[in-house]
Order: sequence, then structure tokens, then C-alpha cells
Amino acid sequence: MLAITLSADWEPREGARLTSNELAGHFAGDARQVWRNPHFQLGQRPLPRIDAPGDVIVKVHRAGIARSNCKMGDSDAEGYVLLPYRMRLPLIPGHEIAGEIVEKGTAVRHLQVGDPVAIQALQPCGSCRACLQGKPNQCLETGFSGFTSDGGMAQYFVTSARFVHSLLPVAERFGFDRAMDVGAVCEPAAMAYVGLFRQAGGFLPGATIAIFGCGPIGLSCVSLARCAGAAKIVAFDRTQNRLRHALALGADMAVNVRDAADQENGVSEALLEFSGGMGIDLVIEATGDAWNLFPQFEKALAIGAKVVSLGVERKPMPISLFPYQETGAWLTGTMGHIGGFEPLIALHASERMDLSTIIDARFDLANGLQALQVASRFDEAKVVLLPHAEPASIGDAQAI
Repeated sequence: MLAITLSADWEPREGARLTSNELAGHFAGDARQVWRNPHFQLGQRPLPRIDAPGDVIVKVHRAGIARSNCKMGDSDAEGYVLLPYRMRLPLIPGHEIAGEIVEKGTAVRHLQVGDPVAIQALQPCGSCRACLQGKPNQCLETGFSGFTSDGGMAQYFVTSARFVHSLLPVAERFGFDRAMDVGAVCEPAAMAYVGLFRQAGGFLPGATIAIFGCGPIGLSCVSLARCAGAAKIVAFDRTQNRLRHALALGADMAVNVRDAADQENGVSEALLEFSGGMGIDLVIEATGDAWNLFPQFEKALAIGAKVVSLGVERKPMPISLFPYQETGAWLTGTMGHIGGFEPLIALHASERMDLSTIIDARFDLANGLQALQVASRFDEAKVVLLPHAEPASIGDAQAI
């Protein structure tokens, strides 16, 4: 089958502290410590096979390209990867996966061949302290499709049926193609759902919400906040295309953060003006640029505000504690999506939201390396691969 693979050289940094398991298994909890000279390539890989009675094989129809996928192939001045995730290489990347079941193991009862499905990439161990406390998103030994095992940037994918979510409710109402598009954005949307409602506890209807970053996670937050009864939503981003999506999904105002940043206290003043001087009830940081943003929005927190971190920070940031003491605000965050898929699928099936509209570009797998380059510009809200689409010329690839 055709697939994109990521490879790198195993060269632990001088002074890197690795466990015996990491050394034996050639993986690290922080990929930046061990993997050097990463590179993507397109080629043929063996078809996956069912190894356990609970496995299913999925024919991949959509594979979303996430910001983290782009960062997997980026390196610092010394050649080491930039992404601070657990990674085991070489592998097929891709953790935003939708497709149809083409084969299932003998123990699989709740899914049938032909079912449209979305894949949960996180695979908690079930036995660590976090799992035993009912917090699988914080699993200490989690597997992660596309990072520690093969993912979905290929024509076929195998996984345990425990990590598969049916898209039949969407397909039955809106058709197979819409279900595949919804499935492709379920993973980032589920992370937004978990952060907003399971981790942060949500907000009361009538709240004022500010969202920084209008990638798939931030745009999902816009739509979810509108669904949950936010009175006012303001979204910030650096690209007009993503701000356009935010307005279409329900934001009341969309601000180019570059323009606001040109003025001293521009962001905080915009937030206070937007909230009528009352401050923001819930702030979502979904950019990874926390060190620039926190000093700004901390000046505009409402009494009892919540701040939810969903971006992956690219460098440590200072934090001022006084705004939290003064307002009684609190800060939380998550990187997990477990517990978000089923609600997201139900919301789409009931037509309460439609995140399939954020897909700006589609590429066949033969043009997958170009798709990664396009996604790395971070102008498009979402770029997806269609692994079984007929190969198009590079100039026509986005029109698939």
C-alpha cells in the first residue's frame, strides 16, 4: 500500500537521561532528546494485518494533517526534531483518521464491515495511576497512533476496535463523504471538548469567551462555545482565512492578533472593550504562543475566570500569579481527546454543528509531501489527505 513514513537518526543528545526501556525500545518521552535529521518520504509499505481478535482494519478515506505532524519533520540548529512528544521511529504518521471497516477480528461485535468510523489515536494502558483514577488522557504509558505506532497517512490502518467510533449517525443523515470529513476533524474537536467541558468544567450560559488560535482546535472551541450558550465570543488569529472561519462558526468578533499586538496593551484593551469592561469569563489558548499572550489576557480576566491551555508551548513562559489571586481565576489544560468523540459525533448528527467546513485543502496521497508543505504554512484551517483518491497533478491537488 502507498504510505508516508517519517524516519530519523537515533542519536541521543549529550546528557540526555533515558530509561532502560527507552534505550532498549528506541523511543523517548521527549523526541527532542534523541531523534535527529527527520525526513518524510512516500513509498510502499506492507498491508496491515489483524493480529488480535479485537482488531479491525480500516480503509482510510481521510487523514488530517495536524500542526504536530508538520513539527515532526522540523528540526533545530543541531538537527533534532522540535516536537516534544513521545515518538518511536520509523513509522507512518497521522492521528486524525476516518475511514470504513474492511476487516474485523472474531471478537468484534459492535462494528460491522462497511461501517464508517473515526479513530481515537490515544491508547491508554488501563493500569497506570492515571488510568486507575479514571483519567486516561493523562495516562503515563499511553500509546499514540502516528507517534508511537503507525498512523493513518496510508491507504489502510489497523487498530483495536476499542479505539474506533462509529460515524453511522452522521452518514445516515448526511451521507458517507460528509461523515468522512467529520471524522477527519473529530480528533482536534474532541480535544477541544475535553479541555472545555471535562477538564475545565465548562461555563454558564451567557458567558463571554475569548479564543486565541483559530486552527482546528480553536475553531472547534468557537463552535462548541456557541452550542453551549456563550453570549459573546471573540477569536484571535494571525491569518484572515482562519478568522473568516471563526466568524462563520459563530464568533461575534474576529481580531487579527498582529494588528492588536502593534499597540501597547492592544490585546487586553480589545478584550476589555469587547466585554464591556467586565473581563473574559473563559480564555482558551490554542496557539502555543503562551509566552506572548498570557501577559496580555491576564489583564482582562473576569472574576472567577477560567483559562484553558490547549496549545503545545514552544518555550517556557513566565506567569504572573497576582491576576489569578486577585480575580479567583484558575488555569488548567489538556492534550487528550478521550471522552470527546461520542459527543462530537452526536452534535454533528443532530446538525448542532458542522466542522467539516473548516477543511480548506484536500490532497491525494501521491501528493502527500506537498500537502505537508501546504499545511506547514498554517494559513489553511485544515488540510486532509484522501488516500484512495485518484492522483492529481500537483497544481490540481487542492481541488480534489
